[in-house]
Amino acid sequence: MYDAGREISNIIAIASKEFSDNLMSKRFLLIGIFYIGMAILFTGVVTLAFYVFSDEPALRAAFKPDIVLVYMNMLNFVLALLAIIVSCDSISMERKDRTIYQLLSKPVERSSVVIGKYLGCLSIIAVLFVSSALLAYILTSVLTGIYPSADRLPNVFFAIISMVILFSVYIAAGILISTVTRNPLISIIASLLAWIGFVFSSMIGNLIGYTAVMNTISLFDDPFEYYPIYAKIMVWLDPLSHGIVEQLLDSDLVQVASGLPLWANIVILIGYTCALLLVSIAVIKYQDL
Repeated sequence: MYDAGREISNIIAIASKEFSDNLMSKRFLLIGIFYIGMAILFTGVVTLAFYVFSDEPALRAAFKPDIVLVYMNMLNFVLALLAIIVSCDSISMERKDRTIYQLLSKPVERSSVVIGKYLGCLSIIAVLFVSSALLAYILTSVLTGIYPSADRLPNVFFAIISMVILFSVYIAAGILISTVTRNPLISIIASLLAWIGFVFSSMIGNLIGYTAVMNTISLFDDPFEYYPIYAKIMVWLDPLSHGIVEQLLDSDLVQVASGLPLWANIVILIGYTCALLLVSIAVIKYQDL
């Protein structure tokens, strides 16, 4: 019981330090301010285009403030990049500064270091995303005069939580990169390549899949349903392809680009994160530090 309590305290201490260090870092401030600015701009443009300046009564009647989160989801590739960059040198920087030796000289498990770093990085991304999402939601309500109804709030809540789960995959990928690289510059380069790899995985998967089925399906069929399994896997490897926000906030989108029901997308993302963290823990446990 004592050891478990001690390790929980260690994890909290490491996470708190990681959070405060990232909060004041130049890259977080630069990309974070850019993301918030783009979220506000995007929210204003979408709201004005689809509601304020719309001449279509049906479109105005169907407009709900939380729909802006669906359109804002298009910006989340920026936050995904920040998530993987923030975490990619969390351990390799400790090696460079030689503070990892001081940390591990204390009664702290190496697995606690990985989990603490993960939670610290995830919390800073979660704060940025949740604050931006709520700001966009409030701004949309003010511009349109339409305020959230009680029956929509649970879906909005779960949409925001699901995006935090999605970003956790990028954080876990960054942590893994940080455990296998020893130079922070190499860590950042590797994280950029990983981010590009995620994006191109879904792009290439969709291209291969659509090419394979384009001559065998009708115009009204969903092509993803007929993709070869390897093409589907390539799409699923990209966390942003899972379309959870759209499924929660738009009842017409039962299965989006990922071709999976909501629960399956969430299970995949959680499993994805856990697998990356377990590999990171295994790597750092057997490293000669």
